[in-house]
Amino acid sequence: MGAARNKRIIANIRKKVRDFSIQSLENPWKEAHDFPALRTMSEFSIRPVGGKIPFAISVVRRRGKYLRLTVESAEKVELALPRWASRREALDFLQEKEAWLHKALARKKIQQKNWFSFHGKEYALHLVTSKQSEKVEFHEGEVWITAPNEAEARKYFQEFLKREAEQVLPLELEEFSQRCDLSYRRLTIRSQKTRWGSCSADKSISLNIALMRLKAEVRHYVILHELCHTREMNHSRKFWALLATHCPEYKRLKKTLAEYGLLQLF
Repeated sequence: MGAARNKRIIANIRKKVRDFSIQSLENPWKEAHDFPALRTMSEFSIRPVGGKIPFAISVVRRRGKYLRLTVESAEKVELALPRWASRREALDFLQEKEAWLHKALARKKIQQKNWFSFHGKEYALHLVTSKQSEKVEFHEGEVWITAPNEAEARKYFQEFLKREAEQVLPLELEEFSQRCDLSYRRLTIRSQKTRWGSCSADKSISLNIALMRLKAEVRHYVILHELCHTREMNHSRKFWALLATHCPEYKRLKKTLAEYGLLQLF
């Protein structure tokens, strides 16, 4: 009699759950019929069925009064569950937030697959959240950035671009300086939000790490532009005439540069 009653209870709960199945990290389905007994579990996962969300949602016990969903990436969602809440309450909350969750994941996918130019070539940009070593990999028109989270991925990619810039830009600046007989005091390489480069009154030149996005000829235009400012600290006719001497195609290259725009790297 008791066994038959337990079977009816389990069947009823599974019917109510509908689109979601519950999976303990250690014992799948072991105590799915006994929600109150699971209040003490520190972590488990919920995996939607039917292909709507192709990964398990991590559920973590937190101190607090409310249930809270955090979309960390297009492949990782965490549900913070107060200690008093049961699995069933977690399922009800996810069903209630399902439409919002789909929209949030769609936004993350857009953020995580952008087009990014590197040395003038376009790459599909992917962010991969992983606790493994941070890395940047280029492969067949795609760049994959692996990092613990999106914030760390941005930081690591900035560092990657800066390392690339520090290898390329000093050599190119020095080459054009000598070729054009335009001397400078020192070079600073950094990330800037509004300028590709600048030149101060003491002939110190600053170049943006984002120059590594550009084709070589466009990058060289920026370098020559700043070098010409070591002699003409303005945009007068004399300045443009000097730039035309060293960069006859500057008008075309200036227009190409404007097409890139100094937007956030990704």
